[in-house]
Amino acid sequence: MTTVPERVASETTAPATGRPLPRSRRRWLGRLPLHITLAIVSVVWLLPTVALFVSSFRPQAETATTGWWTSFTLPFEFTLANYE
Repeated sequence: MTTVPERVASETTAPATGRPLPRSRRRWLGRLPLHITLAIVSVVWLLPTVALFVSSFRPQAETATTGWWTSFTLPFEFTLANYE
């Protein structure tokens, strides 16, 4: 005798309507923690690159004394002198 396993209602039905969720939606929800983790890792990975890029357009004296994030406050003092 073979028994068919019962579906768990919370995994296969939409909360408000009680209709079954499509397979693609369940797969997407199951991978949501993975996508959030990848987004966080990507931001952390790109932050030093953005900081170096912004710092490369700042005068050397300011780069040595203040952080790169202060370059976004007024007055903007970007220069191309570092590329001459």
